[in-house]
Amino acid sequence: MIGRLPQSRTTAWWLVVVGGLLTVVAVAVVVSLGLGQVNIPVGDVWAALTGGHEEGNLASRIVLDLRLPRLALALLVGAQLAVSGAILQGVTRNALASPDLLGVTAGAGFVAVILVLVIPDAPRALLPFAALAGGAASGTIVYLIAWKQGVSPERLALTGIAVTAIFQAAVTAVVTLSVENNNVQLALQWLTGSLYGRGWEDLWLLLPWSVAGITVALVVAHKVNLLLLGDHVAAGLGMRIEQARMTLVGIAVMLAASAVSITGTVAFIGLVIPHLVRLLIGADHRLVLPVSAIAGAILLLVADDIARTVVPSLEIPAGLLTALIGAPYFIYLITRSKTRISV
Repeated sequence: MIGRLPQSRTTAWWLVVVGGLLTVVAVAVVVSLGLGQVNIPVGDVWAALTGGHEEGNLASRIVLDLRLPRLALALLVGAQLAVSGAILQGVTRNALASPDLLGVTAGAGFVAVILVLVIPDAPRALLPFAALAGGAASGTIVYLIAWKQGVSPERLALTGIAVTAIFQAAVTAVVTLSVENNNVQLALQWLTGSLYGRGWEDLWLLLPWSVAGITVALVVAHKVNLLLLGDHVAAGLGMRIEQARMTLVGIAVMLAASAVSITGTVAFIGLVIPHLVRLLIGADHRLVLPVSAIAGAILLLVADDIARTVVPSLEIPAGLLTALIGAPYFIYLITRSKTRISV
């Protein structure tokens, strides 16, 4: 459990952490643009970005048409999932909460898979809206089931786990019954979480959702701080508890669902990153949210780089790598938790 709001680290330490993470981002971006089946020197990467190559140059085409949009998507999706997880952990006051465990990702995934398999000719621009609808519906179901003269963090977390299991089973059933569908391989690839084949069109689809969602999240971050103090204290300070909680959950759903609609179900970023960030800088969410965005972007970018380079002839879904990182850490969090959950 997150519990009461602890004192944040000093401003100097926060600046050191942010500066270090931004340095890692810069290095990771350069490495990512040059790394692949065709390795491109840093000088050629720079020339491609600044227009120093002749038109049609192979290095420029690889960097600008293939790697740059994929890199940008990895940064955006990683940031969105991390911020979504940080908000949900704050709202539920539970360090084990995340979009994966509260039904948001599973609901978004279910609707997106239905769209891919049942309406394969549907415009791609509909996918974020469909995923958002699924994530919102799933989040609403969790919220309504958890309601009992208000919503306690414990009931919200446990209900989310149950609803997630139901949607995951439904997705498995739909894919199993669609084995003869031409798009079933696309759906399976999407379910494992992958940036393979993503390009500029996907980036432009996601960018408005990302900018709007993260901006609003940063503006209302102080509300998470108040909720961390407990409902009675927050109400005593003038907060409308349920309205604030619904607003924050809505923002988290929008961020996670729109990200999932583009890359599929990339797991555990929303669980691992916020927890690590709080260990580094404290639990002031005015700091936790922006730092989580940077750290989440790094994690998915590095995971995607490994996914597309570790086996040159075979691309591993990035979602599998984030799961390999996140699942052991999730087990660690459970084993070290000393707080009993009562409903």
